[in-house]
Amino acid sequence: IGARIRVTAGGRTQSRHVFADNGLPIHFGLGSHERVEQIEITWPGGRVQSLRFLPANQHLLIPNGAEIKTFVWPGDTDNNGFVDETDLLPIESYWHTEGPPRIGSASSGGLGENPQSKIHNPQSSWIGQGAAVFADANGDGIVDERDISTIALNWGRAHPTRRGTPAVKANVTEAYLHLYRSIQRVGSETMKAFVRDQLERLDIPEKIALTNFPNPFDDQTTFFLDVPPEAGRVRLEIYNLTGQRIRTLLREARQPGRVAISWDGRDERGNQVASGLVLCRLDIGESRTVRKIILLR
Repeated sequence: IGARIRVTAGGRTQSRHVFADNGLPIHFGLGSHERVEQIEITWPGGRVQSLRFLPANQHLLIPNGAEIKTFVWPGDTDNNGFVDETDLLPIESYWHTEGPPRIGSASSGGLGENPQSKIHNPQSSWIGQGAAVFADANGDGIVDERDISTIALNWGRAHPTRRGTPAVKANVTEAYLHLYRSIQRVGSETMKAFVRDQLERLDIPEKIALTNFPNPFDDQTTFFLDVPPEAGRVRLEIYNLTGQRIRTLLREARQPGRVAISWDGRDERGNQVASGLVLCRLDIGESRTVRKIILLR
């Protein structure tokens, strides 16, 4: 009794004065706003507690003298209710910022059965940088590469501040491909290197490459294409040494990854190509590589 509560959302501040303890919650209507910028409580003895960047539509129990607790959804570093490429920006802004680990945080960063991780008051725990606690996506106490992994593990998921949007199961490979494209614009070299390494672990090559086996061959050979994240339209063609196209093996848009294409040594009309040296050319977007192969009849 006697406490004053100030809630700021969308630039508008509301104030309530607690005159009686009747067990009923104190309600603040936020309209269409999906988060609270700040809650400030001034207790009768003059002590002030504050908390910043909270999702709307929740209940908070705030005892006098105890730390305020709220929720951080893994991967949603900008706290807008959705995990996507924009969550890279807070990680870049607060790179290597440190603070205490969150209570109940998991190093895996997955949502699991209880995705809501309790945190201490970010204003005091994170030295006045309230938004930094959200950038620590996995809750381990430091904003670093592992928080990028948490974004990928929770890619496309929504939480209740984004009403009407269902949660989506994360596709980690697709997530890292989106992050790779976005990180070229906003990320540091360390962040870029980390995402490239994760893509390689997912069998997404960094650069265009072309090999084949066997070589030389007489009946059939198989080409192995490395399609990098910048993939667009992929074209694989066979040429003779005079520059005439013998056969088009592939001409279509392909997803990044590794592709195997076989050639039976025949031209576009189905005729057998004569023995000798031929060239195989791979074009992916603006990149090109050429490989010499030997056909022996």
